[in-house]
Amino acid sequence: MEITNLFIKLVKIDSPSGFEDEISKYIVQFLKALKIKTAIDRFGNVYCRVGKKKTKPIFFSAHLDTVEPGRNIKPIIKNSFVQSDQTTILGADNKIAVATVLYTAQQIIKNHIAHRNFEVIFTRSEEIGNYGAVNFNTKLLKSDYGYCFDSSSPIGTIITASPFYERFNINIIRQSAHTSLPNKANNVIFPLIKFINKISLGRLNKDTVANIGVINLGSVRNTIPGNAFIQGEIRSFIEKKITTYKEQLIKKLEKSTKKYGVKFTQNFVQENTGYLHKDQVSEQLINNLKVIFNCMNVVPIAQSSWGVSDANIFNQCGKKCINLGNGSEFTHSVKERISIKSILNLQKLMLKLII
Repeated sequence: MEITNLFIKLVKIDSPSGFEDEISKYIVQFLKALKIKTAIDRFGNVYCRVGKKKTKPIFFSAHLDTVEPGRNIKPIIKNSFVQSDQTTILGADNKIAVATVLYTAQQIIKNHIAHRNFEVIFTRSEEIGNYGAVNFNTKLLKSDYGYCFDSSSPIGTIITASPFYERFNINIIRQSAHTSLPNKANNVIFPLIKFINKISLGRLNKDTVANIGVINLGSVRNTIPGNAFIQGEIRSFIEKKITTYKEQLIKKLEKSTKKYGVKFTQNFVQENTGYLHKDQVSEQLINNLKVIFNCMNVVPIAQSSWGVSDANIFNQCGKKCINLGNGSEFTHSVKERISIKSILNLQKLMLKLII
């Protein structure tokens, strides 16, 4: 139960994206007590190396931030699960990985367990754009490959592919006015509806999905809305399909707004590239994971995921990173939970990866 207690302690430390200082300080002090030197980069990521052998290390990555509502979390144990009081998230995403790394480091040092060298990157602001990983200097890593435990899926899950991800903002600009002065307004609702009706959303094909998650227009009941602000995203395992959809979307936006004499701005940002673990090195790592899971009496499940994580960034930078299931359930919701069995199995997995 020691690792469970550590996990509970960590989730009690508020660390929503952008507010990771307190948990960062806790980690530095925890590692300092184990005589592990840490470094904090300009972005605030915490980095350390464990082991002094003259051999190639591997790396582990875990992110410190959580989504909202993630403040004043009150974890409880119920029916062999750790969960929140359901007024907040729990924060297993990704503090179960943080707890696993810290506890494993503590155990191998205190119990003098022989192990291979490993490096750890505790990143910030993963939830809002993988910004910690993006800003981390991967040239510091001596490792060629590593792992992160950031898939909300059963222990035994091996993520073999993750999509390219592009987010976009669109601003449709017209003229607002009071309800009583419709002749002085240009209602943005009409070009907005025309645009929305023209585009395809949801699953576009087996490789691609698109979504509009935010539409803001108007602010009060008695004003004709003049501006519309749209936020959306495109995910695809094939980069060219994102480009094709983006081009089609912009053309439809141009046609929809031209009819009404409307101006617009648009901004597309590729947040990360995708990856597919199909090369020889990846297959060796995946086969090794399958052997480990079988030894743990855990069924290995190799599958692609529509989710993105810091693993995308590390793979993009040439550091092969395999994302693994961490056993958490219902992440990003107040129902989030993780079983004590999964907590123990995740720690067992990390130990097997380094000994």
